[in-house]
Amino acid sequence: MSPRRPELPLIDDWTAEQALAIYDFCARISDLLWASHADVLLEQMIERPEHGGFSARPSDWVSPREAVNLELAFGDEEPF
Repeated sequence: MSPRRPELPLIDDWTAEQALAIYDFCARISDLLWASHADVLLEQMIERPEHGGFSARPSDWVSPREAVNLELAFGDEEPF
């Protein structure tokens, strides 16, 4: 049996200062992880879609001709 992980406090109960401290801590840890392990992390993300990855198989990619461009909210005004 694996050891039980401690429960996290409800985020809704955090003060703004506590939330900012957690955000700063996570951002710093994230930066350190990327700096030390970027290649391995990217490989794992590609292989594991539950971590926000994507399909690494070219047959699953959409070709540029199939991709739909979004309309930009610019008018036909004079160029810059």
